[in-house]
Amino acid sequence: MTWFGYAIFAMLFWGLSNLLDKYIFTTHKIPAMIGWFSGLVGVIVSFIVYGLYGIEYPSIGIAFMCMLSGVLYSGGVLSYIIAIKNDDVSKLVALYNFVPIFIAVLAAIFLGEVFSPAVYIAIAVMVVGALLLSADIDKKIKFTKGFVFIMISVCCFSASNLMDEYLLRYVDVKTLFVLIRFGFFITLIPFLHIFYRDVKKLYASSKKHILFLIGSSTLGIVGFLSFYNALRTGYVTLAESLSALQPLIVLLGAAVLSLFFKDVYAAEIHKDKLVTRILGIIMLIGGSFIVISA
Repeated sequence: MTWFGYAIFAMLFWGLSNLLDKYIFTTHKIPAMIGWFSGLVGVIVSFIVYGLYGIEYPSIGIAFMCMLSGVLYSGGVLSYIIAIKNDDVSKLVALYNFVPIFIAVLAAIFLGEVFSPAVYIAIAVMVVGALLLSADIDKKIKFTKGFVFIMISVCCFSASNLMDEYLLRYVDVKTLFVLIRFGFFITLIPFLHIFYRDVKKLYASSKKHILFLIGSSTLGIVGFLSFYNALRTGYVTLAESLSALQPLIVLLGAAVLSLFFKDVYAAEIHKDKLVTRILGIIMLIGGSFIVISA
């Protein structure tokens, strides 16, 4: 499969995971659990992968960098949790659409990934298109504590993805996956008591939601594995740019699910923004064709 095939599959699985998270968050206001549960499931899967298939044994420096990528990723999750506890989540999550811009700049500087001006224009167009699809982008974003931490989160995720692209030159996908999850687990340890409290509370109120969390986490893990393969076979600048398609996947999924769960997903549709949404979709599709053909 080509790099863009892997990247699109990753966005599809992440988009489906986001839709499940939306349901869980709407019915139980526990966003912290969503982030940490996904990480813990990833750690469990990494132990299974290690036990069944083993991993490569890179140099100490490369192994340390793999685990550092996991620490950076967990830093992004933690910063996100702090951010949404201090500000309106609906207007902060739109800022994640700027990750492809961060990646494009950092990859050019540190990895030597330089493309034609047309590619960078296409990436910018896709970012704008993704912003137009964001349900609450019309809300004013202020320089608050929430804004600061969401930008720290963006930087952590960008740095982690950049390191992953570099590390895949030295290790295979399963080794990177396992070592990143080990790094994540190290960061998770101080928060296990909070995680246990939230899981116990959720289990007592609704066992069904535990299954939804497992499903969401599993979809996210499959998305990561697919994205790592996109990095292995392509460039992080191009693969990350297709993350702009995720809001489109979420929008389409929400449109279908709103027929069955109106109270949860109806807010994602916003029929009064139809023209803006159509423009955003056109920009995403047009930009994607230019990026894929690069």
